[in-house]
Amino acid sequence: MGLFTYCPKCWPADLVDYTAGHCAVCGTELDHVGPRQHIALLELQRDELAKALGEAHQMLIDHGVLGKHSDGNAHPHLRLVHVKKD
Repeated sequence: MGLFTYCPKCWPADLVDYTAGHCAVCGTELDHVGPRQHIALLELQRDELAKALGEAHQMLIDHGVLGKHSDGNAHPHLRLVHVKKD
């Protein structure tokens, strides 16, 4: 397995948009790590994504977009309506 390339400034929200060895988003020089550090970076990214999803879920509940069933699970208050066009 080769080296993993990433932007140390943008990680864990690295968009993998690189130009000439630099991050196209922030301009930081890219970093390269081996497999063990790559796994650690992916674990960090997983944890940060889980945190962000939890916060987004709570915001939807706080703003009334999601409600709670009696079993404690969230469900949408809004429903999609499908309309057939003639």
